[in-house]
Formats: sequence, structure tokens, C-alpha cells
Amino acid sequence: MFKHILITIIIFVFTYYIIKYILVATHNLYIHDLTIKYPLHDRDLEYMLKCSKSKDIFECGQHDIFYTTKQWSTKNNNYLQFNERYYIIEPGYYYYIQPGTQLFFNNNCKINCLKKIPVLL
Repeated sequence: MFKHILITIIIFVFTYYIIKYILVATHNLYIHDLTIKYPLHDRDLEYMLKCSKSKDIFECGQHDIFYTTKQWSTKNNNYLQFNERYYIIEPGYYYYIQPGTQLFFNNNCKINCLKKIPVLL
């Protein structure tokens, strides 16, 4: 009896990790051409951890998608301007730098930049 319960638990755990791997491997980020700041959900974070590389914020350029884990403060003073609106770079969001976006980076911090190109809407 104990053997059956143990085997069932092992099968459930194994199935959970297989499904989780498949969902992360097939996940896409959907980017809209009028938005540059998106909330970073758990599934997006797992995908970005898998497919991103770390670099300095000063190396960021057009068509980059990035997120940061560094807490924002008035000392960082890093922000973006797009369509006459200002966006503060803060954790919990990922950013897509579109053409026409002005970058204002005053202090260097590490960001995680995505290597793959997302699906554009």
C-alpha cells in the first residue's frame, strides 16, 4: 500500500516538472507597439531567467527587452520617455525599447536583457 502511494506521488511530481518545463519552453512575450512597460508575471520571469543575459544598463539599445531586480530610488534616476510619457525603470516590470524612445540613464545598474525576439502584436 505504501509503495503505491509513493509511486503515485513520484508520478505527480515528475508530471508537474515536465509540464512546467514545456510551458516555460513554449512561452512567448507579446509586445504591443504603443506600450513599453509591462508587468512581470511569474511565468514571464521564468522565461526571461532562462533566455536572458546580464549586462549594464548603458549597453541597452533599440529593440531590447530587459528587466531589473535592483530597487529603484531617487539616486538611480534611470527612466525612459516614450510618447511624451516618462517611465521609471523599476523591478516587477519588463521594458521593450521601441524606436522613438529616449533613454535617460544616469547611474549604471545591471539588467537582464532578453536574447530572443518576442511576438509583436
